[in-house]
Amino acid sequence: MRTSPKLILRLIEGSGIGFNNAKNKPEIKEKISQYYNEALLDELINLNQGAVKQFLEYERLYGEQLEASVNLKKSYEKEKHHYWVFRGGAKRKYSGEEFKGLRSRLGIDVPVRKTLEGFIEQAVQFYECSSTIDLKEMDRLTPFIGYTLTSEKATERLKEIALLKVLNEVQEKAIGDARVGRNARDEICDKLRKAWQNFKDYCRNEFRDNEEYLKILNIKPLKKRVVKQEEPSQPPAQENPPVATSDKKVNADNQNDQAQPPNQNPNPAPTKEKQES
Repeated sequence: MRTSPKLILRLIEGSGIGFNNAKNKPEIKEKISQYYNEALLDELINLNQGAVKQFLEYERLYGEQLEASVNLKKSYEKEKHHYWVFRGGAKRKYSGEEFKGLRSRLGIDVPVRKTLEGFIEQAVQFYECSSTIDLKEMDRLTPFIGYTLTSEKATERLKEIALLKVLNEVQEKAIGDARVGRNARDEICDKLRKAWQNFKDYCRNEFRDNEEYLKILNIKPLKKRVVKQEEPSQPPAQENPPVATSDKKVNADNQNDQAQPPNQNPNPAPTKEKQES
């Protein structure tokens, strides 16, 4: 499992503190000895130290890879510049149709190849051919002073191209070595991560009531879960259901209303008596 160097260092430092303190603190060592005896603690400490070694080894190999890449890039850019200048001068000098064969031998009638290997092959072809012909007048055909391509200069450029090939091989080897180192680092760090997690789980259970020991072992105690008690919900108030009336009762009430005479007052107002004279 690949991860960032920062997280790997945190794992190495944290587990190193935990394993070493578990071994060096007698009161802790005694309480976990049922499972993590001294032999197992030594094994965990060695695992931690092995992870440190592989981490540093990969950093060294990765640094060598970066340096090899920088050296290759510088040499490649320099040789491309020389080649483009000499190639441009040769194309101007031998631009006529009668020089088509020579241009083909020089390899300048085809586009410049984009890969490093292809460029090296084209440059070698150009310099090997140009060392056998007269290109002394090419200096006036380029915008750069001092770029007369003599046989000596062609030979010098061939040496630099050979060095470019060596730098490419060095980079390829550095990339391969760094890849192997990274895989070795990731493998041992994955083992350390699992061992450290198992150790933390065991100690959290063993010292669940002693956070001071967990602090010594560089283990954060688990937060206690607080169960929130919910208040009992009040059931909704029930409404009184409507009283059902039968059809017979409704019809009887209607008949009684129709039997009473209209505008009949059951309590008539009293009348005044005629006063006697």
